[in-house]
Amino acid sequence: VDVMAEETPDKTAIVWCNTENEEHIFTFSDIRKYSNQMANIWKKAGIVRGDRVMVILKRHYEYWFAAVALHKLGAVMIPATHMLTESDLVYRLKASKAKAIVCTPQDEVPNKIKSALNKCEMSAQLWCVQEDVEGFENLTAQMIESDSSFSRVDTLASDPMMIYFTSVTTGYPKGVIHDYT
Repeated sequence: VDVMAEETPDKTAIVWCNTENEEHIFTFSDIRKYSNQMANIWKKAGIVRGDRVMVILKRHYEYWFAAVALHKLGAVMIPATHMLTESDLVYRLKASKAKAIVCTPQDEVPNKIKSALNKCEMSAQLWCVQEDVEGFENLTAQMIESDSSFSRVDTLASDPMMIYFTSVTTGYPKGVIHDYT
């Protein structure tokens, strides 16, 4: 993304739309800027290479900034749907050992996260996008004040970059660490 931002900063990278007829168009330069801001926030909060961060952002455009930011940090992204139940979250939190969670304020997701963390007796750094939610840092508000320059963390091709949890069609959820090897 950063190379594309250098070569063609004004080229369209993402056209984002939602069911409320909102539309945002982001260039490669925008993606670099916003992912750098998120990466700086998380770096300042102590998220480092190898840390696991659960991302529950429904259809928010911030998902794409978060994915790039986490890769720049060398952190492991755990994408998750907003439709997870509390018990689904408990399983994923225990299995992944997530250090942080960034989520949507919608669909009671923050409440389910807090309850799941309580049930599995874990703690995590918590961020929410676009709104203030009790117990969560407002990532969107923090981005406004964050530096937009960032030097990517050196990583290896063998570093895990993502943990996917598959559906529970067999009755047992499965976690898969994805890397390039």
